[in-house]
Amino acid sequence: MANAWDAPATILQAECGICGLVVVYVVCRSLQYLVESRMYRRLSLSSAQYDSYRENPDADSPPQSPNQMVAHDIHQNSEAFLGQDAEMRPGQFPIQSDQDDSSACQELKVNPAMFWRRMAIWQHVLLLHTGLGLVLTLTHLRSEPSTIHVLAAYTALFLMATCLTWPPLTKLPSLRNTNRWRLICSMVIISFCIAFGELFRYSFGVPFSIRDWVATLNLGAIFCVAGCLPGQPKTVAISPEAVQLSEEDLDPTHSDHNRSSSGPDANDAHGNQEDQPPLVPVAPEAPIANSVLGLLFFAHFVPIIQLARRRGYLRAIDIPILGRKMQADWLASEVRDLLHRYVPGSVKTRTTSSSIPSDSRDVKLWSRDTRGILMMLFAANQTLFMAMFGLTIFAVGFYYAPSFFANRIFAVLEDDTLQNQPNRRLKEALPWVLGLFCTVIVSSTLQGQLWSILEASLTVRITTQLSTLMYNKTLLRRNDSNPNQDASSNSSQVMTLHLVDLKRVTKMLFDLFMLINVPFELLVGGYFAYVLLGKSALVGLSSTLVLIPLITIVSNKFSRTNEQLMSARDQRMGLLNESFLGIRMIKSQAWERRFDQRVQEKRGDELRRQQQSFLLQAVLATILELNPLIVTLVAFAHYTMICHNNLTPKLAFTSLAVFNELRWTLTLLPQSLTNILQALVSLRRICAFLVSNEVDASPATQQASLSAPLATVAFRQATISWPSTQQSSTCDFVLRDVSLEFATGQCNLICGRVGAGKSLLLQALLHEADVQSGEVMCPRSPWDAIPFDARSHKQALDALDTKRWLRSDMVAYAPQVPYLMNTTLRENILFGFPLGSGHRYERVLDACALRNDLQQLDQGDLTEVGENGMELSGGQKARIALARAVYSRASVLLLDDVFSAVDTHTAKHLTDRLLNSDLLHHRTTLLVSHNVQLVGKCMKRVIFMEQGSIAFQGSSSEFFESEHFKGLLDTEQSDVLEHAEESKMVSARMEAAKESRRTSEHREKGHIAWKVWKEYIQSANGWPLCIVTLALFTITNLWELVTNAWLREWSSKQTTSSHQNSWWLGWYVILATFGVVFGVLRWAGIYSMSLFASRRLFDKMLWRTLRAPLRFHDWMTRGGLLNRFGQDLEVLDSEFAQSIADVAVKTTQLLTTCIALYYVSGLQFVVALLLLTPVYTWLSQSYITTARDLQRLTSTSRSRVVNAFGNAVHGVMVLRAFGAQKKFTQQLNAVLNNNNRFVWWSAQGSRWISQMFNLVSAFLVLGSSVSILLQKYLDAPMADFSITFLIELNFTLLILMRMYTVFQTCGVAVERVFEFADTMDQEAPEFTDIIPPADWPSQGHVQVKDLCVKYASDQSDVLHRISFEIPPGRKFAVVGPTGSGKSTLVNTIFRFVEPQTGSITIDDIDVTKLGLTDLRQRLQIVPQDPVILSGSLRSILDVFDEFSDEQLLDSLRRVSLIENEKSCFNDLSFTIAEGGENLSQGQRQLLCLARAILRRSRVVLFDEASSSIDLETDLRITEVVQEAFGSSTVLTIAHRLRTVITYDQVLFMDKGKVAEIGNPHTLLQDPQSEFYKLCQSAGKAEFSFLSEAAREAHEKRLKRSS
Repeated sequence: MANAWDAPATILQAECGICGLVVVYVVCRSLQYLVESRMYRRLSLSSAQYDSYRENPDADSPPQSPNQMVAHDIHQNSEAFLGQDAEMRPGQFPIQSDQDDSSACQELKVNPAMFWRRMAIWQHVLLLHTGLGLVLTLTHLRSEPSTIHVLAAYTALFLMATCLTWPPLTKLPSLRNTNRWRLICSMVIISFCIAFGELFRYSFGVPFSIRDWVATLNLGAIFCVAGCLPGQPKTVAISPEAVQLSEEDLDPTHSDHNRSSSGPDANDAHGNQEDQPPLVPVAPEAPIANSVLGLLFFAHFVPIIQLARRRGYLRAIDIPILGRKMQADWLASEVRDLLHRYVPGSVKTRTTSSSIPSDSRDVKLWSRDTRGILMMLFAANQTLFMAMFGLTIFAVGFYYAPSFFANRIFAVLEDDTLQNQPNRRLKEALPWVLGLFCTVIVSSTLQGQLWSILEASLTVRITTQLSTLMYNKTLLRRNDSNPNQDASSNSSQVMTLHLVDLKRVTKMLFDLFMLINVPFELLVGGYFAYVLLGKSALVGLSSTLVLIPLITIVSNKFSRTNEQLMSARDQRMGLLNESFLGIRMIKSQAWERRFDQRVQEKRGDELRRQQQSFLLQAVLATILELNPLIVTLVAFAHYTMICHNNLTPKLAFTSLAVFNELRWTLTLLPQSLTNILQALVSLRRICAFLVSNEVDASPATQQASLSAPLATVAFRQATISWPSTQQSSTCDFVLRDVSLEFATGQCNLICGRVGAGKSLLLQALLHEADVQSGEVMCPRSPWDAIPFDARSHKQALDALDTKRWLRSDMVAYAPQVPYLMNTTLRENILFGFPLGSGHRYERVLDACALRNDLQQLDQGDLTEVGENGMELSGGQKARIALARAVYSRASVLLLDDVFSAVDTHTAKHLTDRLLNSDLLHHRTTLLVSHNVQLVGKCMKRVIFMEQGSIAFQGSSSEFFESEHFKGLLDTEQSDVLEHAEESKMVSARMEAAKESRRTSEHREKGHIAWKVWKEYIQSANGWPLCIVTLALFTITNLWELVTNAWLREWSSKQTTSSHQNSWWLGWYVILATFGVVFGVLRWAGIYSMSLFASRRLFDKMLWRTLRAPLRFHDWMTRGGLLNRFGQDLEVLDSEFAQSIADVAVKTTQLLTTCIALYYVSGLQFVVALLLLTPVYTWLSQSYITTARDLQRLTSTSRSRVVNAFGNAVHGVMVLRAFGAQKKFTQQLNAVLNNNNRFVWWSAQGSRWISQMFNLVSAFLVLGSSVSILLQKYLDAPMADFSITFLIELNFTLLILMRMYTVFQTCGVAVERVFEFADTMDQEAPEFTDIIPPADWPSQGHVQVKDLCVKYASDQSDVLHRISFEIPPGRKFAVVGPTGSGKSTLVNTIFRFVEPQTGSITIDDIDVTKLGLTDLRQRLQIVPQDPVILSGSLRSILDVFDEFSDEQLLDSLRRVSLIENEKSCFNDLSFTIAEGGENLSQGQRQLLCLARAILRRSRVVLFDEASSSIDLETDLRITEVVQEAFGSSTVLTIAHRLRTVITYDQVLFMDKGKVAEIGNPHTLLQDPQSEFYKLCQSAGKAEFSFLSEAAREAHEKRLKRSS
């Protein structure tokens, strides 16, 4: 033990060195701050202003005044839109600023005066302790000169405490906040190092007096007091967004109070009253916001633990938000410029609108762009990456410290002179036991900080940075229609990029850590192994080279398989997205099984790739398990058989501990490389998306443009096509040589037949189409046109109801398919603009005929409209979109066929109250409409389009006299609805949906139910496979105990045994081989379970989702659905099996370790473990409850992020048209911040439990080691054997806790999948015992008797005892006001709504007795809102491949989609884009009609199927219907009277009742008839035409009957 004499001197030198470095650092930093204080005095700033400047040292210069301080703070929070140059860059100061505004998330200190008073007390306590220690060491110095280093330490501590306490010094800026925190940290470091250094000196035999002990304990007290001092007061933030999102989590329906008291318009309708600002706590993610011990041991997580235990669950409002520099807007501003620098192709700004963009670059796996993204992420987070690098180096040194101290303990145990002397043995080994104890704590602390950076800070930052970049790119990206384009550029793939690829990129952080860790760990571990075994260790480690080629081959194959897996997942998610979008059509056609089959085909391909991935993972796992085994075998063989050395227990078990530590390096390195390859695949896909083509960049708001004259809207010899790449093989429609100019400040009408190019013309004006030549002149809304903060909101509010309201640089767009947000009706109309006094808002409601609708709704305009307006009728959605455009500040309005979904009365109302009102004065309005006669007279200019060209342009009077309007004046169509009154039918439907929405994104509470685990086991092929797999895991890990026991026997008996080393080694190889075989079998078992469960749970979830009632799809957001089928299912597929395996491995390892320790220590270890078991149990239960709820909050909050992406993807054209990019970017930032706080706190909880477990385990190691050393009769090999397992016990317990937490959090995903797969409500059965005849309905005889319908059990009836009969083959029309019950009648026939009483029979069969598939397959419906899924034209028309090409082409000709050989519909392979985006609304309706003609059902329903087509086409279609469905029973709901005037019967409905029914000719003979009044209101000319048409049709029927 000669080395013990040198140890105290070494420790003394280390103490002095560390203290000296700390003191020098503090002095240098203090001098720096004192120099800067001269600037403070020169500028005459207050302390608070100076501190603010110190917290933003990257500014070019300090602010000069309080107003400039505020302006600078606001600008630091602001975020310029991607690709745009703001007027000021971050870090620059405005010259003048009189605005007293606040940032989006203003932070405030909580009661700072009380905080500083408390700190003053504790700082005086520190001064007292340091003074006491200084006096004590001074009096002791004369007798003990060796305590000079303690005196120096106390002197430094006393000076630091004085700086913290003395009032004149505390007022200096140099001792405010940052420098005070550094002083506290320095005191903690010095007191810790000296105190523990003294303890180690004592353990090495240095004599200690009472004064020495008092001085050491006093240092410990200083360490504790200083370590508990926080750097600054607790912080709260004014964050209305966080409060609102938290309240929505409590009640998704939003109470009226919450709705009216949040958002920028809260005070508009209620005066300027000042409410209490919503304050939320801020997480202490900055070190200064915490205490040193709180930072090291994550004590800030304890209040959340306490809250979860007290209440039993956590709410979103309980979780503090992240600080300002972790907010999404701050992070986005950091990464925006870096993206432009490192990936120049990410922004393509076209200089002219006529330029055609090039194709997206083909981004390779390791291309310049991919490297640029990685460099960008590193540059944006370089401080954290450097901290990770430094902590990794320090942590590596502590990985092998336990093995070093264990080796020294082994040396003491094998010392023959200490046998049977337990006290002396303990004294000799005490320094090494204390070293083992301390290294466990220090290593845990280093790793805790390292993993906090990886799991919390870096994960949140990188996720947010990439999310904001992808979102901004979504708002800029072109909607190319090339079918051959990469999947990543398809709009549906944006969701997959965010849900799956982004997650894989962030998980790459662990693998990057491994790449940094491996070289240093190999260096340290290899050196330690070399010290133990000499060159045998190098020989053993070199054997790893043999496996590298095999690992490389498997890794490359795994990378390719993973890329194929991601591609298959993309296809599956894209098809699911479309299926959910068109779920109403799928159900009405009974296509659930067909689409289930289509999705299952994609899913089958995905699972095959997943199976290949699992197989390669199993191969890699086997290789990686063989790797350390081969290293150990080769090293021991060389050491014993070639070098002829004896393998002692000390060498064997120390080497085994080192090789076990190296095993993780050798094991995880190839796995990390594989994961990095996976992440690079995802990063390549993200990069390909970021460098994809963009539209023209929107300008920034210019003050000069606000008062500029109205802009000219015109075309100059322009050739225009739909957006597509140069390689597009599709038949693109082109507008050629368009030259026209619209009347500025007046109303302009654009009309023409279906497919003439009207919508494409508007797209060109929106800069969304390709301008191949010529020029398009139209203003472009700035990207910040919609108010996005308090300042812009105030500017808009000041301009409201004044002449400054209209902006010449802004455009508004009302699309043919309205885009509505899942929020209130008011917010959909305001669209971010202020409400103010409400005068303009009320005028717009009146002009757009919405007042009567609001009166029928219980919550008025605060009623939520549902996902994309699912709760509204088509007319209501169109009028809300129109009201949004009219209310806006735009001087150019583009209205695409907004009259198609409204009735005659409403159309007249809109014409009189809107088109002829001052709301459109001085606004250039472009209206696309087929209702030429009604609106044409209000138009200054009319443009008639025909076959892609301008056939006429001139005044309305000239148009009415032209040949293009010949005959149209006398034959113009009229709508059937009397007025747009919204009856209680719509109100009831919305109330029923509102009740359902209260359970949207349901979040469980408490533990995961046993039925979830039971269902998973049953889905994973049942209990037998589960039990066999768990048995294999148990045997595999218990087998390690057998191999180690054999190694113990070998090392202890090789000198006395008659067997050679080759015999021992041979059996060791055999035993190890059996362990590998068991390991292979266990991976086969767990992966088989995962595949079985994934397949069966997905099948059930998909089928139950497709079979869910329509009301479920009405309230469930598409983002929520895609989150379940995306990220949750990806966890089930890829991660849950691994988490089960990890828990099983660590559980059996723990069992093995406990058996080994009990075998040596007996009841002493059992007693120690039992004493600590309650602590482990309490920690585990507390943490798991909290972690599980945090994971649930993470999942539900992630759905909001997914929904935000979905809104951007599906409404990007409207957002760009209005200039709402900035507004919606801020909304994304809000939901990202909401999700990030749960992610960050989950990581903090993981670190807290790790620290607590390590702390408890350190005491267990200490107690168990002392217990072993105190045994009188001790077998040294057995003690070495047990201490080796004891060292692993700490790691095993910790990893088990982590793995079990991961298992629980993954279980949340399984729970959410199970919720859909098992508990979802279902429609009526597909098939029943009553099977209709094969030819049913053979006649089409429809009878409705006493039908009553309600949408919810607690609502009143919507249909009241409806009775009527439709004879076979008759044409039957249903007319009436909007909301009178017409669509409800259709829904009831198709059983989307089940009748309460009464019956509907078709050919004498009650439809309620039939299965839904039998019913819906035998009927045909052509809907009002056609949804066309992507695919070939053939697959759209013929879903089941039942018809020939000639039949398909004939149906297209009948509906006028094929009129010449140039039509792209001649090609049945013509690709239809997602959602039919490359077709007009009219063309989509005609495709649905063509599909109905193909099937020729005996009962056909038309639900306003001609609302989006022109009159001429409508008349031709009416003839086609009469011809194609001549023998069929046709039930039509139509807006156009001419569509139904020749029908056999007309039923007029009003308020859910039958008002009258009869032949149109007969009804027109009765002046008291409602139908008569309706036709008469259309005008004399129209009434005459309708009467004549009805008479002629009646006479024809009489002739046929005779």
